[in-house]
Amino acid sequence: MTWTAHPDDPSSVALAAEYYAAVLERLQAANLVLGLTEPVAGGDAHSAEGFWRECQDALETAALSYADHAAYPTGFDGEDTIVVYTTERWLEIAGIPDGFRRATEWPEDWEDYDDPAYAYGPIEAGDILGPWILADLRAAVNALVWTVHECGAEELEDSQRTGSAFAAAWADARSAAESDFAAATQTVALAPIAEYVGQYDSGQYYCRITRRQSLPGFSTLSERPRDVDWYARFFGLTTPDDNGDFPGHAHGKWHLWLTDEDCEDLEVLASAPFGQLTMPNACGQPGQGNPTARGYQPAPMYAVCRWDFAFAG
Repeated sequence: MTWTAHPDDPSSVALAAEYYAAVLERLQAANLVLGLTEPVAGGDAHSAEGFWRECQDALETAALSYADHAAYPTGFDGEDTIVVYTTERWLEIAGIPDGFRRATEWPEDWEDYDDPAYAYGPIEAGDILGPWILADLRAAVNALVWTVHECGAEELEDSQRTGSAFAAAWADARSAAESDFAAATQTVALAPIAEYVGQYDSGQYYCRITRRQSLPGFSTLSERPRDVDWYARFFGLTTPDDNGDFPGHAHGKWHLWLTDEDCEDLEVLASAPFGQLTMPNACGQPGQGNPTARGYQPAPMYAVCRWDFAFAG
């Protein structure tokens, strides 16, 4: 489905219905439920303070859940941050950097964004309902392409596969732990999370390898086709506390561990054959009171949905 070719009549209920559908699918994609009045004949779709203002406000809220796809067209693998829009950046990408146009006098050239008749900001009562309202809304909608969803990782029962060993030398402890892990019987099919841990105490090195079966927590989206990129973040251990516990992690880059193409219903997560992250390189040799660790954090994880919207372009 495409936009109506010449959207030049904001008083048309038929056109208002088209923009209602376009804005609504952007809200649904971002898991947002906002008050948006469906335009009907005899309703207030013709009033500046009614439907059109609702659309503008809804898109401004939704934009903060969308990725800056223009700056990161290939995604966020290897990036420090998964970047979402600010309002300013969204308006810039939409081509309306000062905001939505509004006017109380008819512009000399309505297609000129900088025409002196224009002020900028949400539409107000008494403004002219001109074609610039539709043009700016369309541009604002078209700039919303990828949603970003923060996910936890829910550990499942009987879902952990481990290998561990003690030895007088670190290389021996690590090798034995890897053998123990390889011989473990748990398949852990849904397992993006993996880590190496090393400790040293009283002349003995200890190495543990763990892979945890986890599912990204995720709200159900509208049933629109999209590709979903799942990201997890690498970590390294920070300085241990006096008890040798792990007080925190030094975060590294985001890692794309799975792309689920043409996903139409994320409720199938529990049975989907999601792949595993590559096991991280082994952590470094630990010292007395100085444990080491490398792996992928279970939370937060992110899903970036690249949508096939009905109204686009």
